[in-house]
Amino acid sequence: MYHGNEFPGGLEMSVTVRWYNDQKKIIYYEFTGKWTWEEFEPAYTETLRLMDSVDYKTDFILNMLNIEHIPSGAIQRLKRAADVNHPNMGLAVYVGLHPMMIPLGRIFLKLYAKSAAYYPFDFARTIKEAEDMLAARQSKA
Repeated sequence: MYHGNEFPGGLEMSVTVRWYNDQKKIIYYEFTGKWTWEEFEPAYTETLRLMDSVDYKTDFILNMLNIEHIPSGAIQRLKRAADVNHPNMGLAVYVGLHPMMIPLGRIFLKLYAKSAAYYPFDFARTIKEAEDMLAARQSKA
């Protein structure tokens, strides 16, 4: 598990990533406060390690209920993640985004349709709603 506050020098970071439960079918991100892309990078590296440790698709819950903003460059970062095209990449559900932010996801789908095919995502208002979405998806798999 990676906690953002494990950076050298004891800096307090705002991105955490870990398995959501013991089944290891969902990777859970928690973003808090004014997080940065520099804080996200080690968490993303840990995500790749987690996906490499299993031989099946893993879904994601990205908890953004307690963020103060999304750093600039979000669409380009989504594209970069999609371009990795990891074979174990499942559905990413973004939880708690401000309704004004959801159109950014729709823009990404239109601008980068080919990349978006490798990085399916959706939006939920609550963690429970995200759990239900992923449970329904996984029951069909």
